[in-house]
Amino acid sequence: MVGGYGKSRNEVESPGPATGPAQPPVGRRRRVRTVGITVSQLTGVLGARIDGLDLGPDMDPAEVADLRSALVAHEVVIVPGQTLSPGEQAGFSHLLGGFSPVPFVQPVPEHPEVIKVVKEASEPEAFNFGGVWHSDFSFLDAPPAFTILHALDVPAVGGDTVWASMTAAHEALESADRERLEEITCVHSASASYSPAQQKLHAGLSGMDIRTSESAEETREHPLLCTHPETGRRSLYFNGTYVRGLRGPGVGDGTESGAAERSACCDGCTTSRPTSGSRADIVGRMATSCCGTTVRPSTWR
Repeated sequence: MVGGYGKSRNEVESPGPATGPAQPPVGRRRRVRTVGITVSQLTGVLGARIDGLDLGPDMDPAEVADLRSALVAHEVVIVPGQTLSPGEQAGFSHLLGGFSPVPFVQPVPEHPEVIKVVKEASEPEAFNFGGVWHSDFSFLDAPPAFTILHALDVPAVGGDTVWASMTAAHEALESADRERLEEITCVHSASASYSPAQQKLHAGLSGMDIRTSESAEETREHPLLCTHPETGRRSLYFNGTYVRGLRGPGVGDGTESGAAERSACCDGCTTSRPTSGSRADIVGRMATSCCGTTVRPSTWR
């Protein structure tokens, strides 16, 4: 499973008018065949399945271009039937961009660019790592452009992962709201997840080595409205886990004083409705264990 944070998670920063190619179809399932691969839209909002593609570090450049095109158009893609070693997964990720640091979570031994995401069956009461609405490591100066998840142990029932389209959330805004939000920045911090006060929470996961730190209290600001550098599509760069405050006219000073507006953003970005135009759809099955790799953005605007 490959997630493109078109931000939806993140290759983007500055406000500006939307430009670029036509949007992918909304509200109707369809199949698009390119040379050698088949791209099948999964929901009315985001997500696609790609068949006929073998991922790896030695892919043909044309295949990489097809994959990237589908990824930035659909925001999340699922490529079934893959068998990658940690080294091969890291090598594949380099075809999409350079390595993006993964703070606080220790990597797989001998593979510094890959982390494990594991919850054992014997740990039913343990915290679900990544089990809250988030955009990976948005508290970094340059958050990752893509996250690559390689599912190793997938449950027969349950374990569904919900992905939210931040472009669809932006499109659902009224024009006046879009104009008002142009001047807003979000204050991102890892404090709620990785400060020392959270170490006990992570200790319940025996298959992962998560080391909290005082550095989690540091903050960074990113614009609330962003433009994807490849598609030109506008999106909300917001998530309820790492955005700890809003700064701008009428919303607060970057602290919890803007709690009401922050809560409204959470609701607006992640509300799921049973229609073809819902802003959040289940597009995949999350593994009970997997390996993850992040890719840094090549362009920020």
